[in-house]
Amino acid sequence: MQVKELQAVCLQMKSINKQIKELDDKKKDLNLELSTLKASVVEHLDKLEIKSFDFGEGKVTIVERRSVKMLDKFQFFEWLKTKGTFEDIVSVNAQTLNKIYKDEFESAQESGDIEFLDAGLPGLSEPQVFRDIRILK
Repeated sequence: MQVKELQAVCLQMKSINKQIKELDDKKKDLNLELSTLKASVVEHLDKLEIKSFDFGEGKVTIVERRSVKMLDKFQFFEWLKTKGTFEDIVSVNAQTLNKIYKDEFESAQESGDIEFLDAGLPGLSEPQVFRDIRILK
């Protein structure tokens, strides 16, 4: 590939990135508008004291769901252990897992820990390396 062709590909990538950002921004705006409309419909249904409404091309129904926040993860983990479900439920987010590995890998490189560089971390696969392009302004 010639330099001019490479430059054209890079400019095309930059243009596509810009289009994606514009679409993401539009999606955020539409989601906000949709949330506002949903809240309005729930409010009207509540005032009418009905749980659903058939509007001709579909039906809206109020659905309730519960949501909780973790206040004390250790206390909750202990409770899961008493239920015997701790191992089935608790997991590590992929980004967190990769950050832990990256930190340990960098530390091993700095200290010359050949054992880590050969063996990795217990219970983890060999790392896969993915190559990508970062576009800077």
